[in-house]
Amino acid sequence: MELLRVALLVLPMLVASSAAGSVAVLVHSDDEIVLAADSIGLDKHNRALAESFCKISLHSGVAVAHTGLVEASALRWNLPVVLADRLEETRGAPIRDRIEDAMGAVTFQFGLRQQALESKPELDTMLTRTVSAVTLLFAGVDRDGAMISAKGNLKLLESGQTTGPDGSSHERQRITYQVEFCENGCSERIFVGGQERALELARRDSALSNLEGLEFANTLLEAAIAIVPERAATPVDVLRLTPDRAEWVSRKPECETAPTR
Repeated sequence: MELLRVALLVLPMLVASSAAGSVAVLVHSDDEIVLAADSIGLDKHNRALAESFCKISLHSGVAVAHTGLVEASALRWNLPVVLADRLEETRGAPIRDRIEDAMGAVTFQFGLRQQALESKPELDTMLTRTVSAVTLLFAGVDRDGAMISAKGNLKLLESGQTTGPDGSSHERQRITYQVEFCENGCSERIFVGGQERALELARRDSALSNLEGLEFANTLLEAAIAIVPERAATPVDVLRLTPDRAEWVSRKPECETAPTR
């Protein structure tokens, strides 16, 4: 496990108009990487939204599955668009560098969207819940055919007292990111995001012991959805990467129109 450099910035309070609860799984084996994610969306009160959400996207050789805050229209925040723009800008760079750069961009842009809310300390609980749920699972293949996967998380740190425009005093927050990589011969790694407790319980099922790769990822995700149906839902999207190509195993219509470069 490797912890990359941590980016810190002062982050004011947050309000979200739409957050994804969700579950996502990445399985990195010797000859492939499989990404799978559910489709549910939750509003700021953790109520299921009617529409399905695409949580897997492919950007010039880097695939990403995300959980946590996806959209906040009032703040002009759209995680898939941030990822698509940044990964396009770094096209041609080593996969590892592109992943770390994308995590830094998400962290920075997340903070910028919150600047207008720093005088609203009552949103601190929502901020803590939202940031802790943001997870990105990455997969890509470098030019030499080496497969790389990673799990990135946003984390919240306390940063002391600050005074708002109205003279009130409240705690300000700092957000950090960290990335765990699987590369350079690493294989048989499983990364999960979202409803990790449900995924942990699902992994105890003996039926999973004889499954690998695609079958394991798909079965694990469906089992987790059955455990927390109010926080995750079908259909399941699945993307498989090998040193030769990226292949959609299952893909709902929303993923066909997702921001992709």
